[in-house]
Amino acid sequence: MSVQRLYLNTDWSVGSLTTSQQAGTKYTANIPTCVHSILLENGVISDPFYGENEKLIQWISDLTWSFSRRIPLTLYQTCPSLRYLLIFECIDTVADISLDGQELGRVENMFHRHEFDITSFSSSSHDMELKVTFPPIMEYIKKREKTHPYREWNDPVGGASRVRKAQYSFGWDWGPRFPTCGIMGDVYILCIPNCRIIDWRISQRFDSLEQVSLNVNAEVELVSQMTVHSRLDVFYAGMLIASCLLENSDTCFYKGKLSIKDAKLWWPNGYGAQHLYQVSLSLLSQNQQVTFDCSTKTIGLRQILLDTSKTEDGYKFQFYVNCRSIFCKGASCIPFHSFLDQVTTEDYRQILNSAKIVGMNMIRVWGGGIYEKDAFYNLCDEYGLLVWQDFMFACALYPGDAEFLQSVEQEAKYQVTRLRNHPCLALWCGNNELEQKPEDILQNETTKSNYLRLFYDLLPQIVSSYDGQTPYLPSSPHHPEGFEKLYSANLLGGDSHFWDVWHKKAPVEDYLKHRTRFCSEFGMQSLCSVETCRLFASESELNMFNSIFESHQKNKAGNEIMLHYIFQLFPFPSSYKSLSYLSQLNQALCMKCGVEHFRRQMPFTVGSLYWQLNDCWPVTSWSSIEFGGRWKALHYFAKRFFSPLLISVVSLAEEAVHFAEPLGYHRGRFDIYITYDGQLQVVPVCVSWKLYHVQHNVCLVEGTQEHEIQRDTSVCVQSLDFSKQVAEYSVSNLILHVRATQQLENGNVVLSENTVWFTAPRFYHLKPGSHCIEHSLTKVASKQWRFTLRSNTFQPFVCLKDDNLEWQDNFFDLFPNEERQLYVRCKGNERVPEISIISLGDAILH
Repeated sequence: MSVQRLYLNTDWSVGSLTTSQQAGTKYTANIPTCVHSILLENGVISDPFYGENEKLIQWISDLTWSFSRRIPLTLYQTCPSLRYLLIFECIDTVADISLDGQELGRVENMFHRHEFDITSFSSSSHDMELKVTFPPIMEYIKKREKTHPYREWNDPVGGASRVRKAQYSFGWDWGPRFPTCGIMGDVYILCIPNCRIIDWRISQRFDSLEQVSLNVNAEVELVSQMTVHSRLDVFYAGMLIASCLLENSDTCFYKGKLSIKDAKLWWPNGYGAQHLYQVSLSLLSQNQQVTFDCSTKTIGLRQILLDTSKTEDGYKFQFYVNCRSIFCKGASCIPFHSFLDQVTTEDYRQILNSAKIVGMNMIRVWGGGIYEKDAFYNLCDEYGLLVWQDFMFACALYPGDAEFLQSVEQEAKYQVTRLRNHPCLALWCGNNELEQKPEDILQNETTKSNYLRLFYDLLPQIVSSYDGQTPYLPSSPHHPEGFEKLYSANLLGGDSHFWDVWHKKAPVEDYLKHRTRFCSEFGMQSLCSVETCRLFASESELNMFNSIFESHQKNKAGNEIMLHYIFQLFPFPSSYKSLSYLSQLNQALCMKCGVEHFRRQMPFTVGSLYWQLNDCWPVTSWSSIEFGGRWKALHYFAKRFFSPLLISVVSLAEEAVHFAEPLGYHRGRFDIYITYDGQLQVVPVCVSWKLYHVQHNVCLVEGTQEHEIQRDTSVCVQSLDFSKQVAEYSVSNLILHVRATQQLENGNVVLSENTVWFTAPRFYHLKPGSHCIEHSLTKVASKQWRFTLRSNTFQPFVCLKDDNLEWQDNFFDLFPNEERQLYVRCKGNERVPEISIISLGDAILH
C-alpha cells in the first residue's frame, strides 16, 4: 500500500469559549478559514472593510475560540497503516491541540507545518474529537513583554514582534488591525503503511549552458522491514527524458545524479522563455512493481548569481541569470487579503499576470506579511517573475531567547525546504528595514547580540545548509560593510530604500540625485478610484477628509503629503472622482521619474522595485493595483517605463522635472536617452521628436535620427535646445513628444514614447477631453473591439473606463490630429462597451 492522506477539511464546529454573547453559539465551517470569515459568513459581523467597521470588531481577538470536529473510527479502518501523523499545514497562530481529550501540544508559529504522531490513537474503539483552541492573542503577547519589551515601528498597540504571526495583521500604514485566528491550511492524517519521503532536494550543476547535471538527495522514513528502491524520473512537455535509480547511501538516505543534454533554460520575463521540467521521486518495492510513495516537483534549469564584489567606487549589487546580467524591474507585494483564507489561486493569477503584462521580472515578497502559498510561486515560475523572498521580519527588533530562536529555526528550515527548488527564487533576505535604524540595534549588548544571532548566524546558516544555491542578504536595505555604514558617505553598495520623496516631502527631482546600485523600495500614495471606494463608502461619503476615509488612510500624515505633491503639479479638482484621478497621475509621474532615472543609470544601477504592487483591503496606499485588481494609472505607466526599450528625456535645467518653477524660468534644453535591456544584441531604432504649441494645436518643429542600440546600455542619443521657442511662446504653451520606432515588415512599430512638459501641468490652459475627443467602436472578433480616438487638441492622460473591459493601454496622451487605436476585450458576458472618457482638462475646475 502507498502513503495516503485522509483530509479533515470539512465539518468543523467553531465557537467562542469566552463568557460573552458568543458563548455557546456554534458555527459550521470548512478549512481553511479564520474566525472573522466565519462570523462574517454567518451574519454576526458586517463587512469589516466597510465604513468604520474595523473599530467595531476588535472584540473578536479578545475572546478564546475553539475549532473542533469528529474523527470517525472508520477513518482509520479505511487505511490500515503502521504509522499515522496528524498534520496541520498552517495554524494562525497560538493554539492548543487535543485529540480524544488528550493534549497533543501547543503551536506558536503560523509559518511552518505542525505534525503530531497519533499512531497510538489508531486502536481506539470509538469516534474521537479533534480540538484546536485559540486563546486571546494579546494575552500571549503580554506574557512575553518582560523578555522582549521593545515596541514596533508600525504596530499601534505594540507586541506583534513577540509572536510568529503575520505582522501586518496587527496594523500597518496601509493595512487594518485584524489579528486573525484560525486554521489556514489543509488538515489531514498521513497514513504510512511502509515508508514515506520526508524531504528531497535537487541541486543543479551547469557543465555548460546546454548540459545540466541534477544531483538529488532524499531523506526517507521506513516504518516496515522491507527493501525499498528509489527512482528519479525527469519529464519535459509530458515526455520522459531521463531516469535513474538512486543509491541507498544510508538506511534513510538516497542520492543520485543524472544529466540533461540540450537543456532548455528558464529565463526571467523579457529575457527568454520559461521552460519547466517535472521531476518525480518514487519509492518502490523490490521488484519495482509497487509504489509506496511519490513526490513531483516542477523545476527550471537556470543559474542565479548575486554579484556583490568590490569595485573602485563601492560594491556591486547585480543579479545574473544564466550568465546574463538582469536589470530587475518590479515591485514589492504585500499579502493579497487581510483574511488569508479569502485568497484564491485566481487572485494570485490576476495580480501576478498583471505584473508580467507590464514587463516586471521581479516581485519582492515583503517581510511583514506571509510566505505565500504554493500557487503564488508556481505562477511566478510560469510567468518568469523572479522572487526576492524576505523572511517574515519587518520594522521591529525581535527576541533572541532560545525558545524564540528554536521556533524561527523550524520556520526557516520549513520555508527554505519548501521553496528552494522554484526557479523563480532569486534571493533570501533576512528582514525588511531593521538596519535602517542601527541605533535601535546598537542600543545595548542584548539588542545587538539578538540581531546578529538571528540575521547573521541562524538564517544564513539555514539557507546555506538547506538551499545552498540561492544568495542571502541579512536585511533590506543593507550595506556590504555592515549596517553601521548604511547611511555613511559610502552609499555605493548594496540595495537602498529611498523615501525622501514622500516621508520628507523632498522634491521629486531628488530621485535624479539618488545614486544607488539597486533601489528596492520607493513610492508615492494615491487615492482609490470611485469604483473601489464603493467597497467602503457610499456615493455621498466620497470625501477624503471624513472619518470613513480617514479610517482607510493608515499613514498619519498621508493625506497632507499626498495633497502637497498633487497641488505642486495640478490645479484644484472638480470632485472626488477628479481628485482620485489627479492623485493617481501624480503617483504615476513620480514613479516614472524615479524608474526612468534608475534605468538611465544602467549598468551602475541594475534594479528598481517600487512600493507597492497590491493592497490587502480597499485603502489609500502606494499600490499600483487596487484591492480587487483594478489598475491604477501607475500600472499603465509601468508598462511604458519597464518596456525593454525605453526612451526618456532629461531636462538640463536645474529645476524639478515635474514640479513648477516661476514661469519666467526658461526650461528649454533636453537630452534624449535610449535604454535597452531586451533579448537582441543590437536594435535599430528611429528616434523622432515633435515640439507642439498646445494652444495653437500645431507642431512647431520636428526631427528624426537613426540609431543602433547595443543591449544592456543606456545612451544619450540626442540633445535638443528650444530656448528660442520658449522665449517666443512661453513654457506654458509647449509640449515635447518623443518616440522610438522600429521598421518591421508589417509597418512602423512604436517601441516607446514619452511626453515632456515644460512646466507643471497646472500652468497650462487645457480643454476638457469629453468635448474634444472623437471616438468610434468597431467589433473585430468575439468579445473584442477596436476603439479609435482622435482630437484636434492636445489631450493629456486620457482615461477610459468600462469595468467589463480589459484595456490594452490607458492614461495616455492624445496629440493634435493623431489617431490612436486600442483593442479592448470583454472580461465577462459580451455586450457593447459603454466607455467613459476623461482627460486632464475634465478633472480640473475651470
